[in-house]
Amino acid sequence: MRIITRLFLIAGLALATALPVLAVASDKSTLVDVLAGKVVPLTFHLKDMASGWATFICNSVQDPASQWMGMMQSTRNGMQADHSMLFTRGQTLELGGELYLVAYQRPNAPFTHSMMMMQVRAIGMGEPAQSNIDTLESNRLTPEMEVALQLLNMHVMGHMKDIRLFNMKEMNAALDKAELLAHEEQSLSQLNQLAQITQMYAQQNNGKLPLLDTIGHFQLAIHDLLGGRQEMMQHLSYADIPYQTNIALTGHKLADFPNPGETVLVFEAQPWPDGKRGVAYLDGHVRFVPAAEWEKLQVKVK
Repeated sequence: MRIITRLFLIAGLALATALPVLAVASDKSTLVDVLAGKVVPLTFHLKDMASGWATFICNSVQDPASQWMGMMQSTRNGMQADHSMLFTRGQTLELGGELYLVAYQRPNAPFTHSMMMMQVRAIGMGEPAQSNIDTLESNRLTPEMEVALQLLNMHVMGHMKDIRLFNMKEMNAALDKAELLAHEEQSLSQLNQLAQITQMYAQQNNGKLPLLDTIGHFQLAIHDLLGGRQEMMQHLSYADIPYQTNIALTGHKLADFPNPGETVLVFEAQPWPDGKRGVAYLDGHVRFVPAAEWEKLQVKVK
């Protein structure tokens, strides 16, 4: 077996020329040598990836050698590997007459820019939002993070896509942005549900609104309608700061307010980094209110 370095130009990106030579491969090298780590490293730490590395996504690989490598690394790491984002410098090796791309991937930890946005969109479709946010948080990259070898058969690997130069700082920044967006959307979703529950409460109580002088009394009033989802009463990114209620609504009926679409019901006590805050209105709709608009709106919230 021999090591070959080629330059792959895909979508205008050169994946560099070769990995550092950490082992000398002879013509008699076999799959056994590869599995023993004598040809290329079986694992890498992200801190050891210098310039020239790139990340990409490829179709599922079906060739036996790739499957063996996947199973071997899954057993070694005690977890299954995810076939999403891979790391490479474009190095290839020839084994059994087949050409393989030398790549590395994180065991059981999908991380792609497109998948981050899918997680965010899933929240809007009513899927379990906290699990989506937990997935985003688990994908954060660290220098000590280990990636495992994957051999991709060049003849069956399909096309490569979402190719990007590897930059840990930029990838984590993109993750931070996606995570913040996910938190914002989830908080807005919780406010929307609280507004809908308030309307349900009014329908069941001859139009009377629940007690809104404190967030605690509001929670007690709608306890049965919450169905045990007490976490809905708190701002997702500020777990110790619950939402606030418009105490001016206490003791009133829904019909007492001719413009429910302009009447604040519940709002985020803590603004987001850009100054906006989520607000739920008496008619059930929710939106983010910019800081300048909130200064005028809060005058109506006692």
